[in-house]
Amino acid sequence: RAVTGLAARPAPVGRMPVVVAGGRGMVLLHEACCHPLEGDEVLRGSVYAGRMGETIASPLVTLRDDPTVPGAVGSYAYDDEGVRATPTTLIEDGVLTGWLTDQESAARLGLAPSGNGRCTTALQPPQPRMTNTCLAAGTSTVDEIIASTEYGIYAEHVGGGEVIESTGEFTFRVTNGHLIENGRVTDPVEETTITGTGTQVLRDIDAVADDSTVGAAKCGKFGQWVTVGVVGPTLRVGSLLVGGTNR
Repeated sequence: RAVTGLAARPAPVGRMPVVVAGGRGMVLLHEACCHPLEGDEVLRGSVYAGRMGETIASPLVTLRDDPTVPGAVGSYAYDDEGVRATPTTLIEDGVLTGWLTDQESAARLGLAPSGNGRCTTALQPPQPRMTNTCLAAGTSTVDEIIASTEYGIYAEHVGGGEVIESTGEFTFRVTNGHLIENGRVTDPVEETTITGTGTQVLRDIDAVADDSTVGAAKCGKFGQWVTVGVVGPTLRVGSLLVGGTNR
């Protein structure tokens, strides 16, 4: 990466397609799109409160939280409240179908607990938390997605940013990215940022690849940190604000 960085060009600035690699790139969906689907955030009036059954995403998006993925770091048999772990479909073909709950938020929302009550230690209260965020694979190949992108950014690693939970607004760093020019991945670019909202990202996903990569991350919430998994394919967001210098 250090050698690549020496040859990197300044990143362009402006709205453009961003192709996000699978695995660690799924942190974008985890942070910007899934936290507002946690039951306590819904009760606080998140952007998805009261929208069950509505179309909130591209029809290419089927998103699940699955604590039963074999070998994934976010997997477990029972949550920290003793509720059996089961997969929860959050979005199916673009339609909001589920929220992540612990026992308290489930009771207040009139739902059965989804088995997502997690805490760092027994001295801290459980909270609704993600386990393994899984985006269903699509039918396009990565090469086809790149070839159909005239100009944009290929983001191999996304992270290190901030999210406003109430609105879903985010800014993330792209620490390993390349230009896409005329349907080809070309020069590496200097570290840059991508900015948008979770709701906009979900709507603007216009291509999902048939690959799938498993990754891991640490997720913090109200002073509690848990290990989470991300499982998903390469995807393209049709329009994101990319920072850098003028093209």
